Amino acid sequence: TSVPLASGVLDHRYFLCAMFSTSAVINDDCQIWQQNGEWVTWRSSSPGSMAIYDNDLVVGTGDTSSNVYKIMQPSVYDDDGNAIAAYWITKDFVFGSPFEKKTLTELWVDAYRIAGGSMTASYMIDKSGTWVDKTVNLDSQAGYITKQIPLPASNKLGKFFRFKFADSTSGQYLRLNDFGAWTQRKERQSDYQ
Repeated sequence: TSVPLASGVLDHRYFLCAMFSTSAVINDDCQIWQQNGEWVTWRSSSPGSMAIYDNDLVVGTGDTSSNVYKIMQPSVYDDDGNAIAAYWITKDFVFGSPFEKKTLTELWVDAYRIAGGSMTASYMIDKSGTWVDKTVNLDSQAGYITKQIPLPASNKLGKFFRFKFADSTSGQYLRLNDFGAWTQRKERQSDYQ
């Protein structure tokens, strides 16, 4: 890489911004090592430098705009006016047996109410790379709400199910407390007949 890395530490999180794409000419991505021992991605405005100033992590852009930002500020839910594409992806679930096909019958979420808010609940079948997305309205009542997500009539049969919960609305946040998924097993059969 011909561009220096940008890195910093704030609230027990390690930020590492670098050129991850082979076609990039500036730092195009940041990886954040979270307190739970997991890496998450933050795609931002080309961080070229990071420093702690007045107990805030300050980022200087590495592009021609030369902007300086404070990040991880309380009650700020956008990235310089742009939505923060926040999401959580689960592991693959087999629901008892990796050898049996199952039909996804129900998907529920327990999430925090957000005025005017919504989230996208998605699922992927058999590591296909294709997500089936459903929008869930979270603007209904105070506190945490439990909602069933309507599923499509087809595209629900598989051996492995992975779930994704996302919010990409500027000025909003997503608080997912829990989710539940139920399947109905099909009779065992060979994939090749």
